[in-house]
Amino acid sequence: MKLVTFTGTGNGDRVGALTDGDMRVVDLAAADPDPAAPFGRMLDLIEAGDAGLARARAAVADAGAKAGKGAVHALADVKLRTPVPDPPQIRDFLCFEEHLINAFDMLKRKKAQAQPDPAAALKAFDEQGLFKPPPIWYEQPLFYKPSRFGVIGTDEDVVWPHFSRLLDYEMEFGAWLGKKGKDVKPEQARDLI
Repeated sequence: MKLVTFTGTGNGDRVGALTDGDMRVVDLAAADPDPAAPFGRMLDLIEAGDAGLARARAAVADAGAKAGKGAVHALADVKLRTPVPDPPQIRDFLCFEEHLINAFDMLKRKKAQAQPDPAAALKAFDEQGLFKPPPIWYEQPLFYKPSRFGVIGTDEDVVWPHFSRLLDYEMEFGAWLGKKGKDVKPEQARDLI
């Protein structure tokens, strides 16, 4: 089940699930209008855990009978937003060694180009072992906390800050923890996602 946040029905942000080969969106709150259903926001559904997902699956299964009541929309008639518009926090982990190596290599080349003799500077950097991933990267997971207010969805405009000449962008994927845990063993980690 692919969960989405969407808009375009005149009711603000809605929590839904893609169906029919990703061509339709089931509005989960319209399919299960019980006020106790965890479909107000995507975070409500995530926090409801397995019980919330079971309820979402049931709402999708029942949506066909409620299609005329605004429970099902053509994907072309709505706009997908970022799945979790206001995440409580984001931790961005650097987990691809090749990406890190390429980033250090590019930094090394730019620093060398700024020197009077770029070829000699590049050779000296290599001989000194500079611009390589630090050993700690291989020992523990490293992350940073990006701004949770900069999350946007598909086909949304990126606001270009007036003080910037260049923008960097990356495609990211998210893993949402739907269960609480502490000191979780690696073999148990998938059960929390």
